[in-house]
Amino acid sequence: MPGLKTMMIDSNVSWLEKIGTIILLPILLIFGFGVLLWWLVLQYWKAVVGSRVFRENLFED
Repeated sequence: MPGLKTMMIDSNVSWLEKIGTIILLPILLIFGFGVLLWWLVLQYWKAVVGSRVFRENLFED
């Protein structure tokens, strides 16, 4: 990321912005991938449980 490297070298950018970027960027990435993973697990769980309930109702007399 050339923009991030330039920002870290630039003397006009305050140290607070630099530290905030260093801390927040990985947190946002981890949070984003965590939400994506949770959504995928939830979709899988709904598919498995839904098909199981459908099969039980299908063969019920």
